[in-house]
Order: sequence, then C-alpha cells, then structure tokens
Amino acid sequence: MKFNKDTFLNDITDKVQSAIDKNLITQEDVESGDLDRLHGFIQYELLQYIEDRKFAIDVLKDFNYDEKTPWENLQNEYGVFRSLMDIALVNLWKFLQAEGCTKYEYYNHDNKQTDHMLDAIHDREDIPDYNEDLDNSDDNKENDYEIGFNAPDAKSGERPRRKLRIAR
Repeated sequence: MKFNKDTFLNDITDKVQSAIDKNLITQEDVESGDLDRLHGFIQYELLQYIEDRKFAIDVLKDFNYDEKTPWENLQNEYGVFRSLMDIALVNLWKFLQAEGCTKYEYYNHDNKQTDHMLDAIHDREDIPDYNEDLDNSDDNKENDYEIGFNAPDAKSGERPRRKLRIAR
C-alpha cells in the first residue's frame, strides 16, 4: 500500500471519532480534556498504521518535519530514534498536530442538525448578498439564457439533442 496523507488523515480521524462514538474514549474524557487518553489512542493507531520499512520511507517522502526541527530537539521530546519507523511515527504525529487532530476540539461536532447549511451561510453578515446586485427586469436581455431540448422521433432511435443559446 502506498502512503497517502489525505487517506491517512481520514483513517485516523475516523478511528478516533468511532472510538468517541463507541465510548472507548468516554464523554468524561472529552469533557475533562484528558489529552493523555486521546494521545494514547492516536499513538496506538499510528503503530498499527505503519506496516514496514518501505511504508515508513513513503511516509518520510511526504513529511519532513525532522528537517524543520533540530534532530536533538525531536529526540529530547520523543525519545531516541532507533529505526526509520520511529522517524516516520514522529513525522506522522507532527502532521496530526499541525492539522489539529491531537485536540478534542477537532472531533467535537453537533450531530443534531438545527439549521440548514445555506440558512446558516445566508445569515452571516460578512458574506455579501449577490442577489441584491442582479437586475431582474425584462428590459435587460443581455443576461437571457435559453436552453432547448429537441425530442427525438420515437422511430428513429436518435438521441435527444440539446440546443444551448447564450445571448451576448
């Protein structure tokens, strides 16, 4: 299997969300902000995710947090690196941190839909209402669009043709 960071992110976050839904990570853990519980679960999933040395190399091709942070600082924070797998695990962890996946706020969402998506967007004041700018009068024919469909003759077996005319 080739490493893909988007697939990885989705897999890990889905597993964490599933653990929260199945109460493996309890609601008390979430409410109290017990990050040790969350981090422990994510680290367990990371160990399951990396398959072999080749997969670790694929991870390191995509992530190079170890180039951005001095090697000694990473080892002081995470421990001594003994293999490529260790480096890949740290890089995956740093990626999850950068995405915000190591905090409960990333997973908090309301399953009860109270408003429709578009209603919430239209209620925002920082988004302009483009409908106010449109001239809906019939005098302005420049914005007329006509789409016509020609019905085929039933005996001919011909597919319908679309006619699209845009007035300029």
